[in-house]
Amino acid sequence: MGAGEGAAVGSVEDGTLSFSTVKCKLSRVCRLEPLYNEIQRSCLMLKQVQLEAYHVLNLHLLRCLEQDEPQLPQFSQTFYYRCCSGVLEGDLLPKTTDCRDARLNATLVQYREMRRQIPGYQPPRLDYAVMLSST
Repeated sequence: MGAGEGAAVGSVEDGTLSFSTVKCKLSRVCRLEPLYNEIQRSCLMLKQVQLEAYHVLNLHLLRCLEQDEPQLPQFSQTFYYRCCSGVLEGDLLPKTTDCRDARLNATLVQYREMRRQIPGYQPPRLDYAVMLSST
């Protein structure tokens, strides 16, 4: 497929519109090594955030079940986002570590205590990404 070919074929009116996807490595698209390295680092950190957020979600569910909570939390996109935010650390993040959900906040405190006990553990930090979004 050459440049400009195959991005969209057909038309919306007759229902024949189709799209193509071209996959390539980031190194082919991004030739700036510092930018490439930062994108790679950020992707690895986001994978760690994703994994740890699932751990927090599971820990929170277990806590709710063990404490016989009358109502289990709604595991919505917002709830998962709060779990992701809760596992991040960084100097540029807001100093408050409390979230609006008191029960989830208790789970996050427990989770942070548990992860401090792991030798050599490095919490995910996205200071550079946070710095860019705040400017």
